[in-house]
Amino acid sequence: MASLYPKKVGGKTYWYLREMGRVDGKPKMISERYLGSAADIAAAMEAREAAARPERTRHPAFGAVAAAWGLLEELGGAAGIDGETIDVIVAYGEERMLAELRDLLAGGRYRPPPGRRGAAEPRPGGNSGGRGAGRCAPGDAPRAWGGAAQAGAETHKPKRKPATLVATVADPLTISLTKRGRRVTALKAGTYVILVRDRASDHNFHLTGPGVDKVTSIGGKGTFRWAVKLAQGSYDYVCDQHASFMQGGLPVP
Repeated sequence: MASLYPKKVGGKTYWYLREMGRVDGKPKMISERYLGSAADIAAAMEAREAAARPERTRHPAFGAVAAAWGLLEELGGAAGIDGETIDVIVAYGEERMLAELRDLLAGGRYRPPPGRRGAAEPRPGGNSGGRGAGRCAPGDAPRAWGGAAQAGAETHKPKRKPATLVATVADPLTISLTKRGRRVTALKAGTYVILVRDRASDHNFHLTGPGVDKVTSIGGKGTFRWAVKLAQGSYDYVCDQHASFMQGGLPVP
């Protein structure tokens, strides 16, 4: 099993990666690799991320739709005029929705639902004008992916969706909490959705604070969605396996 070990030399801390194992039934260090100081490790991580970041990307066909959906989900997009929310689409099936949308776009058959504008004002002569709520012009094909087609003449007022935070834990030694791509340093009290991306089997993401104790498992990987209510106070997130240096604080004033 690999673990990080600190050594102090001249009052400064340096880190080593040690591989432990059993030899003749007894625990023994098999190998040791020098990693450097915390600043050295941070610089190496930044260089690696910069080298892996492409200058430009191309998303043909299905990739373009999937990329747009992923960005919308991460930013916590609000419902449109049809009232469809991200949670409704997730319940319906993201891959299923993306495949259907791709086919509609590729075949030139996609038609967005009509605007919900309430009852139309009657025209002289008794005929109603406009395309009021629940009415379609010939050829329109409104759809609701959750199977809950919107109908009625009232104006739709979507509920405000909780902001989405993105928690990431990954190799090498990375743990972060962001909102719209920026590191979170403080939040207002309230309800949030946390999209947890646990990308390393030797790490986990553990969030604790007033009324909250949410954790992913060490030894597993995956993407999880947490709904949390943050109260005034102080919250912490750590990797339990490497809590001394994979950690962060989140004040909620």
